[in-house]
Amino acid sequence: MAKQMGGVSLKGEEEALYTSKSRGTFQRYTGSGSKKDDDKVKNYQGNGGPHSGGASKNRGNSRKFDGKCYNCGKMGHMAKDYWTTKKTVESNIATSCSKENSEDGWDAEVLFATEEEELTLTVTTPERIDYKNDWIVDSGCSNHMTGDIDSGCSNHMTGDKQKLQNLSEYNGGRMVVTTDNSRLPITHIGMKKNLLSVAQLTSSGHYVLFGPQDVKVYRDVKISKTPTIEGQRLESIYVMSAESAYVDRTRKNETSDLWHMRLGHVSYSKLSVMVKKSMLKGLPQLDMRTDTVCAGCQYGKAHQLPYDESKFKAKEPLELVHSDVFGLVKQQSISGMRYMVTFIDDFSRYVWVFFMNEKSDTFSKFKEFRDSAEGEVGKKICCLRTDNGGEYRSNEFSKYLRECRIRHQYTCANTPQQNGAAERKNRHLAEIYRSMLHAKNVPGRFWAEAMRIAAFVINRLPQPRKLLDVSLWDMTAREREKEVLPDSREFGDKLQQNMGEHAVQLQISSDESEDPNGDDVEQRVTQNPWQTSVYQQPNEEAIIEEATEPETFEEASKSSEWMSAMKRRDRSRGFSQQYGLDYDETFSPVVKLTTVRVLLALAANKDWNLWQMDVKNAFLHGELDQEIYMTQPMGFQSQDHPEYVCKLRKTLYGLKQAPRAWYGKITEFLQKSGYSVTPADSSLFVKANEGKLAIVLVYVDDLIITGDDEAEILQMKENLSVRFQMKEFGQLKHFLGLEVDRTHEGIFLCQQKYAKDLLKRFVMLECKSTSTPMEPNIKMCAHEGKDLEDATMYRQLVGSLIYLTLTRPDISYAVGVMSWYMQNPKKPHLEAVRRILRYVKNTIDYGLLYKKGEDCKLVGYCDADYAGDHDTRRSTTGYVFKLGSGTISWCSKRQSTISLSTTEAEYRAAIMAAQESTWLIQLMNNLYQPVDYAISLYCDN
Repeated sequence: MAKQMGGVSLKGEEEALYTSKSRGTFQRYTGSGSKKDDDKVKNYQGNGGPHSGGASKNRGNSRKFDGKCYNCGKMGHMAKDYWTTKKTVESNIATSCSKENSEDGWDAEVLFATEEEELTLTVTTPERIDYKNDWIVDSGCSNHMTGDIDSGCSNHMTGDKQKLQNLSEYNGGRMVVTTDNSRLPITHIGMKKNLLSVAQLTSSGHYVLFGPQDVKVYRDVKISKTPTIEGQRLESIYVMSAESAYVDRTRKNETSDLWHMRLGHVSYSKLSVMVKKSMLKGLPQLDMRTDTVCAGCQYGKAHQLPYDESKFKAKEPLELVHSDVFGLVKQQSISGMRYMVTFIDDFSRYVWVFFMNEKSDTFSKFKEFRDSAEGEVGKKICCLRTDNGGEYRSNEFSKYLRECRIRHQYTCANTPQQNGAAERKNRHLAEIYRSMLHAKNVPGRFWAEAMRIAAFVINRLPQPRKLLDVSLWDMTAREREKEVLPDSREFGDKLQQNMGEHAVQLQISSDESEDPNGDDVEQRVTQNPWQTSVYQQPNEEAIIEEATEPETFEEASKSSEWMSAMKRRDRSRGFSQQYGLDYDETFSPVVKLTTVRVLLALAANKDWNLWQMDVKNAFLHGELDQEIYMTQPMGFQSQDHPEYVCKLRKTLYGLKQAPRAWYGKITEFLQKSGYSVTPADSSLFVKANEGKLAIVLVYVDDLIITGDDEAEILQMKENLSVRFQMKEFGQLKHFLGLEVDRTHEGIFLCQQKYAKDLLKRFVMLECKSTSTPMEPNIKMCAHEGKDLEDATMYRQLVGSLIYLTLTRPDISYAVGVMSWYMQNPKKPHLEAVRRILRYVKNTIDYGLLYKKGEDCKLVGYCDADYAGDHDTRRSTTGYVFKLGSGTISWCSKRQSTISLSTTEAEYRAAIMAAQESTWLIQLMNNLYQPVDYAISLYCDN
């Protein structure tokens, strides 16, 4: 038992003070008794003691019962001997109304039966517990407790009314409620069992040891090993914490291999560091082994070793030719091609490309390649290396190679690395053609032309292998170096797009000129930009300007106008700056558009004038807080010191910190003039003087000045003109693309010109209009519909519509929904965006009207749908706030988390609206328009 309890051993001269066996009687029993005494105890208990009862009687009888048990149905014993029979244990409650016949319902017999052959220390037999005389050892009892006043217990309670004369009756009103909801009155408080407190025993220096069959009390105990679990004594009871009870360093069965697997097969070196630094709570001190090999790691972390580079190098052209098929390409080319086969010469790495309708055309393309290459080089193809594709293993292909005495090398199965030259060349060609198409915004159906031009360019770039003999190309090495490589114009010559007429003129290559009718003619493909998703606004003036605009400094330096312009607009190369070296912070605050609308609403309500000013070369006024040097600009170098560099005293356009420096400069000037920065918006400056206001709104170099202090406003405009070079525009008409129209009713804010330009740009100016921006009850999904050829136009269109929502809250929801699919738009999404444009066409003159002279109070409305996004199941929040009758703030935004009910979705919307209202209150207070009333926020119940 001592071994099982974690290595607790007794001192040599110590003995057990008490021993509790199957009964609760405490007897003196020495721990060092003789074997003879042990046998007596065993015989005494095995034959049944004075309390053994009938069950022990049957066990002591040498004759075995041959009948059937009525309880379990098995042979060899009686039902009364059945060792699992139990009765309910008596509770430690005594009431004065209990009777003798009801005691049986509360008392219980606890039977313990074990096989005598398995007992090592003591043998227990089924006996009754004498609750009157026996003591129950209770580790949860804070003091010894008994109902017998003659027991000598100093701290006790009693349930025997005859032995304790000062027992008072309970006069309280509390009742005992049983499981069947019946109520029992409480008349006296007492006990019917004797409890022996472990805590009180240990308070006197004793140790209590519980075993599987008994309990013992010792005067002293010597601990030889570390316990498995430990706790502490709190308030006369023993408590074990779930976090600290488990002793880590004694886990004998836990090894480094076990923790290696527990921590997701972490490396043993990391595990060793974690053990040394105690980085993980609960990680024991493990003995690390350096020669440990985990079978799971060997299987799961194994990776394929890289293939050795081939040592074979061709010594002449066409000695070895690599080939591979590229495709299937998702989109057909102009002539319906979906595949491409490449042939790469190992000697020069020169590549030939041929386009095909099907893979089966590979054989015919090889014969075409052989006739062309061998005729140009004057040498024969010796070896062809391909993969195991069926297009290369056909009978006619193999027969043709044997006739031509060309050796055919196949790669091993599932090892494309052995054909690495062809695989890498295909990847290189694909990268180039995709870059060309994306850079010029060309539809994907021109992939074959782009691929041919990519091969043309790559063949004329320096190669790691020796260049082909000049006889192959019939030109000298000097001619090769001087050959003009095709740039974007080369690609444009073959792919002339006249988007103004929505037509594409294409010069077909030799491989793509084969149309089903066999006519080798130039094809004119008329394509609507909405079908290709590629559109460029036709602008003849821009084309003429692009043709005359100089492309290099040498060309510009010949014009005096361009030299003067370059001197005025010298820019620094900010892209070469390094963070922490020549710049730190770059953030520059700009005004919120909601602040602009609030200011316009106040100006309309109070009939304030709105003045607009612009700062010329604003960034040149910024002060630098770091030393920055730049090379002398081209054309303006010093003749005496051409090697010198320029030290910047002020910021230049192009510096990363230029916007922040300008904001600091204008802020410093306005603060010295008595204006204060509002906490609600860092670009809003207010000055109050004797109840009058002067307000300055800054958006980079554009300023709006308003208020009712006309004298201060006039003085501020003069001070700005003196300090900076300003341009005054008079009354506010246009600001950041917004049109401000002052009428007798108030101020009308719209984007009519912007909307008209938007429709004209995307050829929707003459479209059929509609009355709603979205179809009712439409369900948009991210993965339904056909992919667009090019998503660029979709993204441009949605981005333009987002800017239109600055004055159009009626399309905020529709545009917000369409912005969910900007990463991978489908054709149904494009059709939905077209409907928004048709609605804009119908409502092109819509805007916001801020009336003057009306009650100027804030009021808000909010709402939310439930799981409106069918892909993510997230809801959408919508709110709008009005100042008087004019709308100043609104939002339609998808919620960041999934709402589990409509109520939760509504609450999230209300929270967002409440946050916006809090900011609006702060903004109004900063503008000296105190909100001394509770803002009404209307929402669904």
